[in-house]
Amino acid sequence: MKPQLYLIVFSFLIYSCQFITATEEKEEDEMQEERSGEKPSKKIEGVIDASFRNIVTYRSMFAAKRRDQIDTANRILAMEEYSKQYKMVELLMETIFPAMNDSWMKANESNYIAGASPYPTDEKMQGVVGIVFEGVPFFGDILLRLPHITKDIYKRQKREYESILIWGLEFCRNTSTIFNGHHATQLHLISQEIGLIPEDPDYINPFRTSEAERRINNAKVKPKKQKSKKGPKLRTQKTEL
Repeated sequence: MKPQLYLIVFSFLIYSCQFITATEEKEEDEMQEERSGEKPSKKIEGVIDASFRNIVTYRSMFAAKRRDQIDTANRILAMEEYSKQYKMVELLMETIFPAMNDSWMKANESNYIAGASPYPTDEKMQGVVGIVFEGVPFFGDILLRLPHITKDIYKRQKREYESILIWGLEFCRNTSTIFNGHHATQLHLISQEIGLIPEDPDYINPFRTSEAERRINNAKVKPKKQKSKKGPKLRTQKTEL
């Protein structure tokens, strides 16, 4: 297994666990603002400006992370051994889905509604939404390139994974400031490939018939027994010495 792949996977795992708590200095600043009696309108304007700046910054980071994720998916696809591909996809899914489920709970606790709430200025909530924004398309990269393996693992955990995926897809769709263009298209492809919605008449996933999938199918086909050729056979007589 290539170490670069593990680095990507576990960097996502570490990132998913790093919810930064507010520092005492930040809490003190907030208390001072409340005591100063600052006008609500100015506070709202400040939040909107900060939210806009943060989302512009995050979009650049998001683009870089998506390149890394796509590269990781392609590396897994290029692996020669089916067993290594399977283990890697399983590890990814065991990382992505629990992390997104944790974000789901934290978003509900904070009353954060994608599309309705502004992009968070709080670093802790930025981590929460970032896990969803990056986890859903990363799962999509794996699903679309390795549909046979991904669906097999997904079906075994469908009771747990399906509700998380449905919520994550909706969360991303409602954030059009990030998920537009080809990012939005990928969400639609994920829903079709995993079976959440009917496939479009012209839907085609070229990876279903890729070399990786053909190797899997070939491995499952039992070799046919060779039939003996008909015709006269040369018989040898046994002689006793």
